[in-house]
Amino acid sequence: MRVEVAVPHGELGLSALVPAAQRLTDSVVERALAVERKQGRPLSCKAGCGACCRQLVPVSAPEAFLLAERIVSLPEPAQSELLGRFDGAVDALGRAGLVERLDALSGAAASTDMAALARDYFALGLACPVLVEESCSLHPVRPISCRDYCVTSPAEHCRRPSLGLIRKVPTPAILSEPLARATARLVGGPPVLVPLATAMRWVDEHAELALRTFPARTLFHALLLELGVPPTALDER
Repeated sequence: MRVEVAVPHGELGLSALVPAAQRLTDSVVERALAVERKQGRPLSCKAGCGACCRQLVPVSAPEAFLLAERIVSLPEPAQSELLGRFDGAVDALGRAGLVERLDALSGAAASTDMAALARDYFALGLACPVLVEESCSLHPVRPISCRDYCVTSPAEHCRRPSLGLIRKVPTPAILSEPLARATARLVGGPPVLVPLATAMRWVDEHAELALRTFPARTLFHALLLELGVPPTALDER
């Protein structure tokens, strides 16, 4: 697969990496779906079915920053209402005793028991803050994990994942992790994945990083390296 990305001159923030990763993810998923359709397994996911939007969704820092940028660009009262839903999610997670465990994911993903955390999170039944009438209100900039999660099994199985009846469309590794590693390469420290439900709180706590910029080529070289692509493949334009 070949995906071309024109890199502008000047300085860019980490969120600038996300559209390229989204395009690549969308291309990979569409190819995988084409294979499924040829084998008689059409996509079950449809607008208005938000069963999977109660799952724990880890996002990379660049994705969190892009979501924040999109939210603050919304007119009022939509912006305040959406931010209020994020605050409500954090409150609900706090009452359930999950905030500390979710913060551990943000601080050191490798040391977190993701499977157990994901089970306990889903059991809470907490809807994603951007879910409105069972559809994603920020669908164009939805996280990479959401783009990658497509199923061909009956939709009702998604409400009971513990039964093991869900058939996810097989795709390569989710690109949120390379984005997290690219960020670590650029700023130092371990790769970080942030739970979507607490992402706006995390962005507030890392506002300085959100505003930090890097030479455009340096930024994209970091992601290319994490994708296993030689930096020389970057278009000179």
